[in-house]
Amino acid sequence: MGERGRLQTNQLSRKVPPVAPVEVVLQEPPRPIVLEAPFVVTLEVTNSGSQTARFSLSWIKAKLGPLYPIGPTVTPLSDLAPHASTTVQLTVRAWRAESVPGTTTAFEADTT
Repeated sequence: MGERGRLQTNQLSRKVPPVAPVEVVLQEPPRPIVLEAPFVVTLEVTNSGSQTARFSLSWIKAKLGPLYPIGPTVTPLSDLAPHASTTVQLTVRAWRAESVPGTTTAFEADTT
């Protein structure tokens, strides 16, 4: 009674999001972390791009997770040459019992 049907679809085009020319690594946080007690985290920021760039670290309210910043929510950094690094110390507070992220989900590095 007819031929078997075939599903034909077009290729979906999806833009690949641009890769930020920055790498942010959380150094080892202090142990133990006490809820509501301030502690310092150290971040290493590396310019992984091919040009000198100026970066700033900004807290993203929707991605804070268990951490809350103490002090400014935007930290400007000095100019970084290609593949150069700098360290930044931030004072934060854990406001709920949850794993402190080993990644930088609470931070976003912006080029300015």
